[in-house]
Amino acid sequence: LRLGAWGVLDAGFGASLDEGDPGASLGGGYEYLARRFSVGLRSRYATDDFAQAGEPRRSGRTDQASLGLNLGPYGNIGLFAVNQEASGSDNARSIAGTWSVQLGPGNLMVRAAKFFEPDDDYVVAAVYSVPLGGQRSGSLDVETRRDGWRARPQIRQGRGVSDLGIDYRIGGEVGDDANGIDARISYQAVHGAAELE
Repeated sequence: LRLGAWGVLDAGFGASLDEGDPGASLGGGYEYLARRFSVGLRSRYATDDFAQAGEPRRSGRTDQASLGLNLGPYGNIGLFAVNQEASGSDNARSIAGTWSVQLGPGNLMVRAAKFFEPDDDYVVAAVYSVPLGGQRSGSLDVETRRDGWRARPQIRQGRGVSDLGIDYRIGGEVGDDANGIDARISYQAVHGAAELE
């Protein structure tokens, strides 16, 4: 349902019959999208016996809220919050934010998340990526959380729009529980492919 210039309102209902057990799901949401900012609200409730093909049963209530801000040359900010009250399992509650901006020849993205349930945890990370010409790019990913930190530099080479030829990835990790150096190279031809990792 379009509310004129004030956004879009939607609602949905679902029913299922799984192994003779009837179930139902009811949800709705609101979305407003403008040039400088956007807002989204969504909620869904499912009974204990509601089932969807190919998915496990997920009963209970899920609420989501999002906010996006376009700051022009100062980048973009996104905020996202989730509250999930599940039946028969742990509740989940978290909030996350991102900020992305063009910085020099590359792009910087900073993201942070705070988890309240089921475990009290947090993560703060920053990724700087820069094109190196052609299909090559380099990046540096630094992350810290309650149980430690890590940093990962990486160089990638893609195959481009044809999806033929060589692509590779070379990277390494330092910090707590680091995986060291890793690499992968693959070759895609019209009649075959090879990969080494």
